[in-house]
Amino acid sequence: MLCDEDGSVCRAYGAIGAIAGLFGVASRVSVLIAPDGTVAKSYPKVSPAGHAAEVLADVRALAAR
Repeated sequence: MLCDEDGSVCRAYGAIGAIAGLFGVASRVSVLIAPDGTVAKSYPKVSPAGHAAEVLADVRALAAR
């Protein structure tokens, strides 16, 4: 969870969508950051029903590398 008051993180990670970006509204995007600070995975279309389990599986896979 991140508070991005100036929108700089949204812009850096591409979370401002084409339509939403016209109004300055961020898309709902999750980004998994690896321990070395790189983007391990991006989830541009989040389904609340299974998203937590999907991210947890990806975190576990990342930790196993």
